Amino acid sequence: MRNRVIPRTAFLLLCGSIAIAAIACQINITLTPISDSTIPTQPTAIATTANLTPDPPPHTPNPTSTPARANPTETPTPLPTITPIPTPTQVPTSTPEPTATQTPTLTATATVTPAQAPAPTPQPTKTPTPPTPTLIPTPEPTTPSTIAPDPNLFIPNEDCANLRFKARFPQTTLTLSYEDLSINIEAEIADDSGERAQGMMCRADIPDGTGMLFIFQSVSTQAFWMYNTYLPIDIIYLDAQRHPLHAVRMDPCPRPQHANDSDWQRLCLTESTRYTSGQPVKYAIELPAGWLIQRGIPLSDIQNVMFTW
Repeated sequence: MRNRVIPRTAFLLLCGSIAIAAIACQINITLTPISDSTIPTQPTAIATTANLTPDPPPHTPNPTSTPARANPTETPTPLPTITPIPTPTQVPTSTPEPTATQTPTLTATATVTPAQAPAPTPQPTKTPTPPTPTLIPTPEPTTPSTIAPDPNLFIPNEDCANLRFKARFPQTTLTLSYEDLSINIEAEIADDSGERAQGMMCRADIPDGTGMLFIFQSVSTQAFWMYNTYLPIDIIYLDAQRHPLHAVRMDPCPRPQHANDSDWQRLCLTESTRYTSGQPVKYAIELPAGWLIQRGIPLSDIQNVMFTW
């Protein structure tokens, strides 16, 4: 009986020793990674990797680089309480967003001015001298030389001392027809610029049954003034077919007291706005003021008068 008890006890002791040994082995294996001999190994490798691996160039990530891995032949020991530290060569998995300080590059298009070649220096050119215009003298009056100047024809004052023409112009006979009237008029002919400019200036008298016929170079709107003219005049404007279009009374424009020539001409020019033809004309006839009315022809009915010559 005693001999059976001893083997059982020995068996129990053997089992307990095995269990204790297994527990001791497990404890030894678990504590090995954090022993004094193993802790410096991994940080030293990390530090060495950080020092030997150059920093990647800015904004140029290498898509093919991968984090350094441990030797596949080694079996890593799990460290439940230690978080792995990424190495500096770790590549981000997404493209980094541009920071707020990045300035986009703008490409100018419309505001770019293309370079232009310098303009060639202009060479001085000789300007041809224009030919001297040939002056055409104003035609002399056609008054026959046998007609002597008439000193009684003009007013004897200093404003009339320098008249170009000292005698009457050549004359023609006009025939006026109105209703049952037919009257002849002895009219002087002013058909050049000099004669038209002087007209009835400084005339001391316009005898009954006389007048002046103005012939213009072209059909155009005309206006007369009474500068240096001392007698009232009725003027009749006619078209190219010699048909009367308009008639108006023109009053003298004497020199104002102490007025110079410029002021006098300006005054007469202002008054002449009342004496225009109002439409293009070819002829004009000047008669003594009131002469037509004395023959029963009102100026308002001048369009019904016929002039022939």
